[in-house]
Amino acid sequence: MVTKKTIIIFSLMFLLVIASTGIGIYFGLFYENNAEPDTVILSLVSESINKNYTMADLIDLPSVSGLGGYKKTTGTIVGPSTYKGVSIISLLDDIGGMLPVSDLTIRATDGYEVSYSYSMIAGQVTAYDNETGANLGINEFEMILAYEQDGNALTTDDGPLRIAYLSNEGYLSDGNLWAKKIQEIEIKSVTESWIVYLYGITNDSVNRPYFESTMASGEPHTIAFYEMQDGDRINSYAGIPLWIIISIIDGELEDSTSYTFNETFALNGYDIILKNSDEEIITLNSSVVSYNDDIFLAVKKNSLFLPLNEAPLRLVGKALNNIQMIGRIVEIWIDF
Repeated sequence: MVTKKTIIIFSLMFLLVIASTGIGIYFGLFYENNAEPDTVILSLVSESINKNYTMADLIDLPSVSGLGGYKKTTGTIVGPSTYKGVSIISLLDDIGGMLPVSDLTIRATDGYEVSYSYSMIAGQVTAYDNETGANLGINEFEMILAYEQDGNALTTDDGPLRIAYLSNEGYLSDGNLWAKKIQEIEIKSVTESWIVYLYGITNDSVNRPYFESTMASGEPHTIAFYEMQDGDRINSYAGIPLWIIISIIDGELEDSTSYTFNETFALNGYDIILKNSDEEIITLNSSVVSYNDDIFLAVKKNSLFLPLNEAPLRLVGKALNNIQMIGRIVEIWIDF
């Protein structure tokens, strides 16, 4: 005789089987194009800690989701789509966090490697309109380690893990920032620093931290952009107008609330000379440079720091011709 108690027990067991099957199907679909849940797919590395994660570990962490997309150097717009993953800043807290004086190096399974500065980890990168691709300047994003796109696991071409930059407004970021097939993330002290020497009425110098902090300040005139065609690609450069750098050494007293330029001195006329590591020299007149945001020193190309053949700084801008736009600048001086 089948009792009511037996029916209840059987029903509960049946529900458990159905639920387990459903969970199994979900994870089976999720991992179809990814690593198995108990396989180590990511290593976090710092000077003192090395921590490994499986996909199950990452999914178990607090998740972040939102709109993200990118603009390729060819101008092609990808997205925006809805990405889900783990906040990079939260993930780094597992190994003690990241200091502003550090860089983050991300390595992929195919050997690709890219470095991110603290400001880039904090989400301060160039934004683009998601329809026109127009440059909108530096904006606020959230950088995540994504494992889902539009509710599905990342494909084998991108995943199982990739970088994504999320924007509440649905803005795009540079495609160069979206590293894919990630297997290792390492916090490294900034050792490849640089100095560009300045000689004028007073002598001084600028370095990468100066450029980063000035560009992120949000003050007027402190950041400039220029897009340059290179074959079928469009490279976007970002940096600081040259006149701001010259204002450091042109004898004008610095105003605490704004950047000032010695206009009287500039109108009398002097030459601004820029020299690179190949001993190439470009000379510009102060009357042309004065308050001209279309002549600037780029420190980034497509949101990443300049490659070695252009670093540390490149002179660019629509007020210049191609011959004048030299890279690898190491000295700038005023010739009276």
